[in-house]
Amino acid sequence: MFTYNIGDPLLTVKNVSLSFGSVPILRDISFQIRDYMRPDTPDIKQGQVMAILGPSGIGKSELMKFVAGFENHAATVSGEILLGLEQIPTQAGYVGFVFQDYPLIRHRRVWGNLMKVARKTSKSEAEAKEQAEKLLERFQLKEQWNKFPRQLSGGQRQRAAIAQQLLSSDHFLIMDEPFSGLDPNAILEVCKLLWEVSESDELSTVLVITHDLVAAAMVADRIIMLGRDSGADGTKIPGAYIKKDYNLLDPSIDLAWHHDISLDPRFSDFVRVLRADYRDL
Repeated sequence: MFTYNIGDPLLTVKNVSLSFGSVPILRDISFQIRDYMRPDTPDIKQGQVMAILGPSGIGKSELMKFVAGFENHAATVSGEILLGLEQIPTQAGYVGFVFQDYPLIRHRRVWGNLMKVARKTSKSEAEAKEQAEKLLERFQLKEQWNKFPRQLSGGQRQRAAIAQQLLSSDHFLIMDEPFSGLDPNAILEVCKLLWEVSESDELSTVLVITHDLVAAAMVADRIIMLGRDSGADGTKIPGAYIKKDYNLLDPSIDLAWHHDISLDPRFSDFVRVLRADYRDL
């Protein structure tokens, strides 16, 4: 069991509701991610990883797009998103968002994709190049710097997309279904990548949208489940809210920050709990 101190808020989601016309999609979503510090392991800069679970169409991606400051003119949205130690209102560009298909500019090479963002966020051309070079090194893309996206493997495209978004946002990253369609070995590699991102800085905050309960339990220190209530006839009532909130650092669970936790018998027990709760969403 790890000891930790809880610091200031890094992300505040307050009373978020969203609807399309008269149909509610999300209602009164509120949670807060705080800075977790590990006094027993000062050499580890422990960031935060939250997994957002829920059935398809429940509103997970819409919620995260609102967190990222994206506008949706077809939706009516209310609520507040505050970011960082300063708790400033979110806006587009403050949060990196890696979509499921890892979109990169097709006619630009890896270096060009990174530099396009780096030039917007750096004070000078020299600083932009330095930031891009650091991320090429960090995500093992130095040999791919001159390749077009179509020449990269799926894992390389994912790493390039993450690097690109980290140039946009120093500390906040949203990953949309990063485990979709992957085999178990590839899922483990993505988990390692997310651990690396989260442990790169104490303020790093990664939010993962996923249907993969096992991967979520492996990589997250907190999991929330979005669900809806059911009517008397069993039909789902529109308007999802947070039905379950698991703190994997809680002593009664104690599954967070262990990179080999899937080998622990307690892990399988917890995944069974997740599956049972998921069926009720």
